[in-house]
Amino acid sequence: MPTTLRHLATPLLFVSAAVAQCELQQVPIGSVVGGVNGVASAAGETYLTGYFTQQGPFVWNAFARWSGTGWFPVGNGLQGAPSWATFPPIAFGAAVEAIGGASPAVVVGGQFVTAGGVLANGIARYDGNAWSAMGSGVNGVVRALAADGRGGMFAGGEFTTMDGAPANRVAHWDGSTWSALGAGIGGAGARVDAMVVTAAGDLIVTGSFQTAGNAAAPGIARWDGAAWSTLPGIAMQPAFAHSLAAARNGDLFVGGSIDLNGTASSLARWDGGAWQPLLFSSVIGPRALEAMPDGSL
Repeated sequence: MPTTLRHLATPLLFVSAAVAQCELQQVPIGSVVGGVNGVASAAGETYLTGYFTQQGPFVWNAFARWSGTGWFPVGNGLQGAPSWATFPPIAFGAAVEAIGGASPAVVVGGQFVTAGGVLANGIARYDGNAWSAMGSGVNGVVRALAADGRGGMFAGGEFTTMDGAPANRVAHWDGSTWSALGAGIGGAGARVDAMVVTAAGDLIVTGSFQTAGNAAAPGIARWDGAAWSTLPGIAMQPAFAHSLAAARNGDLFVGGSIDLNGTASSLARWDGGAWQPLLFSSVIGPRALEAMPDGSL
């Protein structure tokens, strides 16, 4: 079936990548002072995160909640300047992801010290009523999240420790503790920008990196729960925009600066047997993707 690409203008149709039951919400948004980096829906609520500070009379501080009638802050949001050197030197949320199932909880990752006043260091959980830390946090920026479908969460970004233990740019939360994924992701200036769990349960990560599990990996790799492997026929070029989406039928969509065996593309589809370029371009691709229930993108 041909892939249909959709552009959605305001009011926005928000879809959480972690919500398997396809919870769709159409909610209006006016404007924010700053920018939006992530959106997720859980138990009928919709959340935004980014580097914004307010909309209208309310101070949002990088995290906001849709009440059904309007957007409102969640406590005092994400705050604090981290001790590690980053740019810009402000608190922001880079990604938000629903735990999934019937859980009302979402996880937010980014660059911050506190979430709702709770010491969190770059990653925190909000259960619809209160914030909680997930261990002692990271020593860098969390840029991507993906629910594992079992109540846990994968996190990726620019960090080398999670909860005080080594974890190179990617880690897994099982609901109570963090663990590394083998040797993780490496290379000079390595960074994970996007991740997604496929219908088969594998984790796919993409970004600017050279190794996965100490083996060569050109900016994209697969974790099957035990080991890392590369994806055939594709190489991701260093860029500041990488994106992923996984469809129910097993198709995988990748956005960014892509080399498909010598063919430049900024959006490509893997159908289980071969890559198909969807946008022929060598420029940076879309920053975010979502596979819709009807098979469109």
